[in-house]
Amino acid sequence: MPRSSACSTTVCYKAFIARKVLCITMIGLLLVISILVALHTGAAELSTAEILPGLAGKTDYAGNIIWHLRLPRIATAFLVGWGLALSGTLSQAILKNPLASPYTLGLAAGAGFGAVLAIVSGQGRSGWCVPVFALFLSLGTSLIILGISRLKNATAETLILAGVAVMFLFSALTSFIQYISTMEEVHEIVFWFFGSLSKTGWQETGIMTLMIIPVFFPVMCWSWDLNIMMSGDEAARSLGINVTRTRNKGLLVVSLMTAGAI
Repeated sequence: MPRSSACSTTVCYKAFIARKVLCITMIGLLLVISILVALHTGAAELSTAEILPGLAGKTDYAGNIIWHLRLPRIATAFLVGWGLALSGTLSQAILKNPLASPYTLGLAAGAGFGAVLAIVSGQGRSGWCVPVFALFLSLGTSLIILGISRLKNATAETLILAGVAVMFLFSALTSFIQYISTMEEVHEIVFWFFGSLSKTGWQETGIMTLMIIPVFFPVMCWSWDLNIMMSGDEAARSLGINVTRTRNKGLLVVSLMTAGAI
């Protein structure tokens, strides 16, 4: 390779890294600003002079609002965004498709159906039942998708098509459950599907933390394999990557994060 071409490649790579650093820095600043705005605004508006002692636990009024209402909601919103963003990125990497996500793969529909079963069975008020039901149905959905795709050698296209089919299946089952449920159960299901942070507490945040944060570290360890898989299955196999195993592990991790966020 000529020296000028090598220098040009180096300059382009450094510019690419600089853009990434700038983008991450801006997102971090927006996150900090959003947290500060969320701490200040609400049914009871608090000033900065009230928030600082409240964070330190020196005032009962501001401290209770911050520690029991606003901080759990902020943490939950952060975890949901992180979990869905990471699961979406992982889905696109393992399937090499920009349209891939937990929703197009049917994992979100499976997790939602599990939560609906928990609500209808009367276990929805328990802090652990909804995420446990969502987790089992999300994992069950991933196993169904893998089972279907294994018949076709587990290509990325087969996984997406199987996921779309399973998504419609669970959406239909959810609609059927709503059709045979009582008015109170339908109201609770519809309210739950709309989504809200108003009932979030530290218990829900703790459950989400256990389901989302730990899987971040193995995903980072797979980052090089995932980057290579973006070049195609054949290129990844030629470099010694077990594409099928990496894709299966990634799908299970996406299932766990999606269930936690749902």
